Amino acid sequence: MIDMSDVYSGKWPARGPLWLKRVFCCVASVCLAMSLAGCTSGVKQVETEADDEEGVQSERIASSLEAQIDRLLKLSRNDSSYDAFQREALERAKETGRVSDVDYEKAWSNVKQCLYDLGYKEVLLIKYPNGVYRMANVGPSDVKVTSQMLDKWREDKADCMFENVVDVDGIYRLQTANPSLYGNRYEAVADCLRRAEVVSKDYTAARFQEDEDKGDYGFDVSDPEAAGCLASNHSSVDGMYGSDTVMHPFG
Repeated sequence: MIDMSDVYSGKWPARGPLWLKRVFCCVASVCLAMSLAGCTSGVKQVETEADDEEGVQSERIASSLEAQIDRLLKLSRNDSSYDAFQREALERAKETGRVSDVDYEKAWSNVKQCLYDLGYKEVLLIKYPNGVYRMANVGPSDVKVTSQMLDKWREDKADCMFENVVDVDGIYRLQTANPSLYGNRYEAVADCLRRAEVVSKDYTAARFQEDEDKGDYGFDVSDPEAAGCLASNHSSVDGMYGSDTVMHPFG
């Protein structure tokens, strides 16, 4: 199974032939429960720095957020499937050092419109307190839904997300929930939970990994702030805030 932290740490190439983007984005949506929200373009280089707190080597996604934005812009320039607005949003982020809330909202709005234009009936987004979005899971439908319909939904969703939001979302998640640019998902989640004051200051990445392995967490996963840290860093937990929200794209 693909670890979604690999997207940002440079271990999984999301840019490539259309079939690869579709496969990747579909896996991303399952891993997040979390819908997309997690593909990004290109192979990212991983920086290595000393971790100030523990005195060990810790992988970083890039030397800075600005460097990551610049890298994504360079990768996007020769991709004809990349929407102009997403590229423009990254250009603005390069100037300001971050993706604006306005551009983030617009990029996700474009994803919804893309899917509505393809004939889907309902597209719901879950918004966490930190501003990060993820797409709701598909719920039971009153109409007969075939495996072919589900396969096409996954492909269409992957294409709409890649074209409109994938890199804008990736940068927004980093600046919001992983500003230290940890390449290790456990470090990113633990750091976010500490900053949100959901856990104590001595809560570590190792402790979160242990909690996840046991399925028994030392914090309330239904808390919106905690769920924001989890979803923003590509972790999905049963019972977390928003997990019961479903949509009906087929009617």
